[in-house]
Amino acid sequence: MYFGEYPELLHLYLPIDLVNKWSQVEDQIHAVVLAYNLKIFSVSYSEAEGWIFYTTNKLQINLGSELSSDIFNKLSLTLKYIFEKNLTPSIIDLRYRDGAALNYGK
Repeated sequence: MYFGEYPELLHLYLPIDLVNKWSQVEDQIHAVVLAYNLKIFSVSYSEAEGWIFYTTNKLQINLGSELSSDIFNKLSLTLKYIFEKNLTPSIIDLRYRDGAALNYGK
């Protein structure tokens, strides 16, 4: 079901059993991205890729399968870096243990 009259609604594409997990971390995620004037448009989860967020300015953020304070920290540091360096990646991939990968291809 699509509510076209409410385009600002967050789109969730994830198994119903993960909605509670999303609810637990939603405020933390929004606080991190809002600090950089970003807004999450949709959230998806798949077993193969984990959590993926899409912002209204077409940035894709791959977080992996765990939503932890370490991931939120890594996201915050990565966003700080790209905004300080005035970078414009299309994808931020945080699934790597040693850091983040930035993709400029999309």
